[in-house]
Amino acid sequence: MIDKFIKIFEGYNWARGLFTKDKSNLPGKVEGVSTVKREEITQAMWENHLNGLEPSLGIMPVTEKSECKWGCIDVDKFDLDYEEILKKIRKLSLPLIMVRSKSGCAHLFLFLRKFVPAEEVLFVLKKFAAQLGIADKLDRIYPMQTEFVKGGTGSWLNMPYFNHEEGTRYAYKDNFDAASLDEFFEMYEHYAQDDLKQYLTDEQETEEKVVKNKKVRKPAYMPCMSNCMKDNNGKIPNGMRNEFGFQAAWFFKKAHGDISKFEDTLRTPHSLLSDFNTKNISPPLAEKVVTKLTEQLTNNEYNPKCKVKCIKKYCDVSLCKRNPFGIDPEFAKELYAAEDILGMIYEYGSVPPKFYMYVKVNSKGDKLKDVRVEFKGSELKVKKDFLTKLHNFGHFPPKALELMNPTDFSDFIDARLAIRTYEEASEEAHHDFDFVSLVRDFLEKTTVSLDKWDLLEGSCYYDQKKKLMHLRLDRLQKYLQAKRQPMKTPELTFKLTKILKGKKNNGKVKNKLGQEKSCPTWTYPESPENFTLTIEGKEELEKLENEKN
Repeated sequence: MIDKFIKIFEGYNWARGLFTKDKSNLPGKVEGVSTVKREEITQAMWENHLNGLEPSLGIMPVTEKSECKWGCIDVDKFDLDYEEILKKIRKLSLPLIMVRSKSGCAHLFLFLRKFVPAEEVLFVLKKFAAQLGIADKLDRIYPMQTEFVKGGTGSWLNMPYFNHEEGTRYAYKDNFDAASLDEFFEMYEHYAQDDLKQYLTDEQETEEKVVKNKKVRKPAYMPCMSNCMKDNNGKIPNGMRNEFGFQAAWFFKKAHGDISKFEDTLRTPHSLLSDFNTKNISPPLAEKVVTKLTEQLTNNEYNPKCKVKCIKKYCDVSLCKRNPFGIDPEFAKELYAAEDILGMIYEYGSVPPKFYMYVKVNSKGDKLKDVRVEFKGSELKVKKDFLTKLHNFGHFPPKALELMNPTDFSDFIDARLAIRTYEEASEEAHHDFDFVSLVRDFLEKTTVSLDKWDLLEGSCYYDQKKKLMHLRLDRLQKYLQAKRQPMKTPELTFKLTKILKGKKNNGKVKNKLGQEKSCPTWTYPESPENFTLTIEGKEELEKLENEKN
């Protein structure tokens, strides 16, 4: 049980958050003392937490590699209907588990089965908060930092299931009953994700338009409009009609105001608003209100109503900024231009993987040519390194890309990575291949015998029945030293174990006189096709094969 819990909530392991509850029993938010202590988190600390021994345990989700296995939307408002929020989570098929926080509010957890970049987790959780209509009700979203700072610890979150048998920090089942720890494990298995690829795309609803004799896809709505409708069975509900009616009118004017550019001239801002009102506002606004809104926005310049309460709660700022008809159209249009010039991201499946794209750069005169630009994973995600690579190849992208803040740049790359093209790599492109090649070269330059006692003379021994190779570690190390590729014992034994599936053998070997000698070896599965036996060994092996046949 302990091991399962630790694995689910893995994070930074060299510091912990501590929360000690005060003695008062006042209603409302639980008061107490929060501190950070720099020390290794042990299994005993997790056990104390689950058994209800103060102080409770807090974990920093971001590791030294700036990765996370979990994130959390911290909703700290007492006036919310949390049962209703849980229903929304399931209705939208979001992979979140709701946990009662120590104050009686909610922690909405996103779990992953393996570590992913922290910035991806934060991006996805911000999107989920907007879709749930709680973007204006949040206390915090964890991870609060997307980059691990050396010497720092990052922000921490109190772990659930403190005093797991009698405590109040439990997960909610779909019927809003408290889930036992075992039931929580079952929920984890159901909702935990392998990765976040499907949630990293923009998911903007689009429609096809004809622009200058070319078919293009344009955003159909602003993110706040889409999120509100998703949360309310495809409709803008009563109580929000006027605000979203204005927002829709503003958007349609921006997206379709200059009808001279479109061959489909029947789709005017007024007709689009009228259709939207009929199909997506419940009950629809009066036609005279639609006409008034259209005239109002045609004759005057207004800002969208992003700060209005009912709109703010569905707001997805990052996505809206990338919408060419959103809150920052010039920025978005420059991004669209940058995407067109940069082309598709490709991932070559070597280990480690290589990423590349074909970038359009100026050639002679005004002609453009495609130049292949390769990136390491670290270069792709760091704006400075990414732009430096482009500049070195003679490409200077639109200013919008250069002026992006780190979060927006991360969102831009994540959205493109989510639709990248994967290319299978050959075996030789795997870094393990180099080590396997070294070991097999060692075998070719060493006597491989079918007689076990030859190990005492420095040879390798092949167990033909079990198809296992026995080699002496010291001999392999001497060979690597001679090849100017030395490896220390911990590194070498790690590679033998993980790459060759090897095991250490501390057995003894009888010499030709029948005397037992200590002879530690490493054994691993090997095929006779991959090495050369001694002459005697070859003859014996052929004899055995003939007898078998």
